[in-house]
Amino acid sequence: MSTSIKLLEFYRADDLPGFIKEWRRRYPGQSGAVQAWLDIATADGAYTAIEGEIS
Repeated sequence: MSTSIKLLEFYRADDLPGFIKEWRRRYPGQSGAVQAWLDIATADGAYTAIEGEIS
């Protein structure tokens, strides 16, 4: 199974702790798990710009 697919499965299950654990397993010593989660969420349409809000 591809690493990115496994990370996506944690995202789809709304399992941030599992996502972070898998991130640390796959990328020891590297930060960025929460940013990756947010990038996936943004690409997935979880966050949308609202007119008049900070962009």
